[in-house]
Amino acid sequence: MAAPRNPEVDLLRSFALVGICIVNLPVVAIYDAPEPLRAPTGLDEIVYFANVWLLEGKVFPLFAFMFGWGIAGQQAAAARDGVAFSGRYARRLAGLLGLGVLHALFVYTGDILVLYALLGLLVWPVLGWSGRRLVRLALAMVPVAALAYVGLGALYLTGFGEIGDGPEITTFLDAVAYRQLDWPSTFCVVVLFNGPAAFAAFCLGLAGARAGLLGQDNACYLWLRRRSVPIALAGLGISLGYALAEAGFEADTPSTLAIVGMGLGPIGALFLSTAYLVAIVELARRVRFPQAFVATGQNSLTTYVLQGVIGGALVSGYGLALGPHLGSAGYLAVALLVVLLTMLFLRVWQIWFRRGPLEEVLRAITGSR
Repeated sequence: MAAPRNPEVDLLRSFALVGICIVNLPVVAIYDAPEPLRAPTGLDEIVYFANVWLLEGKVFPLFAFMFGWGIAGQQAAAARDGVAFSGRYARRLAGLLGLGVLHALFVYTGDILVLYALLGLLVWPVLGWSGRRLVRLALAMVPVAALAYVGLGALYLTGFGEIGDGPEITTFLDAVAYRQLDWPSTFCVVVLFNGPAAFAAFCLGLAGARAGLLGQDNACYLWLRRRSVPIALAGLGISLGYALAEAGFEADTPSTLAIVGMGLGPIGALFLSTAYLVAIVELARRVRFPQAFVATGQNSLTTYVLQGVIGGALVSGYGLALGPHLGSAGYLAVALLVVLLTMLFLRVWQIWFRRGPLEEVLRAITGSR
C-alpha cells in the first residue's frame, strides 16, 4: 500500500511552480517573439526588479529541494514494492532525460528536466550518505554555485547567451528550428545558473525527507521556524545585493563589482528559499487550499511542461504573440493566467484520471505501480 501523501509537500511544489512560471514566461517569449513594441513603464521596472530580487534563483532551489525529497520517497516505495531501487531509479532518470529533450526542443530551451536527470546521476553515489554528510555536501556547493554565477556574469560580457534577432517566429516549426540552434548555449547557461544550486538542494531535500523535516514536532523544523524572521531578513538583504548587481548589467560597461555581486545570488537564495519553505508550511497548516491548486503540486511534471505549452501559445510568435506588447507587469498577469489555466486543466483531468498525463508516462517508463 502506498504511503499517504503529505499535503505540505504538494503545496511546496505548487508554490514553487507558480514562481517558476512567473520567472520563465518572459524568457519563453524572448526566444520566440519579435522585439518588444513598447517601452517599459515605471510599474514594469518595479515588477522586474521584484522578480529578480524575490523569485529569480530562489524558487528553483525550492523545487529542486522537493525533487531530492521525492528521491527519498522513491527509495521507500521501492522497498515497499520489494523491487530493486537502482533499476527503477535508472529508468526514471532515463525517462526524465527523454522528456526533457522533447520539452527543450518543442516547448522551452531553458528546460531543467535534462539537468535534473543528469544531477540525479551525480547524486546517486551519495544516496547512502547520512543526513549530516548530505547537509555538509550541500553547504559546500554554495560557494561553487556563487562562483558559477560570477562566471555566468563574466560570460554575459562576451555576448554569450544573448539572443540574436534571428528569424521571425510565426509558426510552430519556426520555433522548433530556432530552439534546435539555441538550446546548446542555453543549456550551458542553465547548468551554470541552476546546476550547483540544484545539486545542493537535492542533497538537502533528501536529508530533510529522511529526517522527517515536515513532521509537526521535528526539532530541525522547529529550529528553522523560530529563526525564520532573521533568515528571511538575511535572504532579503543578500538577494537585494544580487538584484542590484544584475541591474548593473544594464550599463554599457558593467563594473567588476556588478560581476562579483552576481555571486550573492545563490547565497541569498539559500536563506530566502528556506524562509519561503517555512512560510508555505505554516500557511499550509492553517489554510485549506483548493484541490485545483494542490493538484499542480501532485502532478508537478505535467504542471511544469503545461505552463510552457500554454505560456508559449499566449506570448510567442506562433501563438497569440502577446509577448512584444507586454512589459514585466503584463508578463506577471499572463503568468498568473497560465497558472489558473493549468489548475483548471488538472482539476478537470482528475475527474477521470488519478495522475497527470506525464506522471503516467514517467511511471510507465519507471515501472512503478
